[in-house]
Amino acid sequence: LNAFIQSIQPFKVKALFEIHFKTLIASPSMAYLLLKEFDPMKVGVIHDAGNMIIEGKEDWKTGVEILGGYLGHVHVKNISWQKADKWSWRWDDLETGMVDWEEVLTALFSVAYEGYLSNENLKDVVLPGATGFIGEELSKSSNKPFSSIGKKLTQDLQYLKALEQKVRTTKE
Repeated sequence: LNAFIQSIQPFKVKALFEIHFKTLIASPSMAYLLLKEFDPMKVGVIHDAGNMIIEGKEDWKTGVEILGGYLGHVHVKNISWQKADKWSWRWDDLETGMVDWEEVLTALFSVAYEGYLSNENLKDVVLPGATGFIGEELSKSSNKPFSSIGKKLTQDLQYLKALEQKVRTTKE
């Protein structure tokens, strides 16, 4: 990691490390422990609450406080656990999954986060053969109808804007 961080020093870039299950940084505290000796102007963390539902869940407010200046970006998606023969996780809608996005936004406002939220909501999105960072299947074909990606993104954006307004109003 030291060699990598040194290699980017001459450039005007910031390396971001995503909180992700099945990695060394499955939680904000683990991300902080890994990166604390590095300059937060050169390295940071992508907060991913959905990934933390799978592994690494910590209190949302405490997590963003621990990250402090390392908080560089936020991914938005939702996950739920279900049990058939065994426990497994699945993509879920932003408003119905296990991540309480109102709590997460409240936590982000509490630390004056002003960066981007990027939508990674893959519920009912079909990406044949697509796999994620650690090889997880990103989507499954199903017989269920699904919305166009444009409609889905519009709905997610409306939901997040409404939550943002609610959190801002509650804060004031």
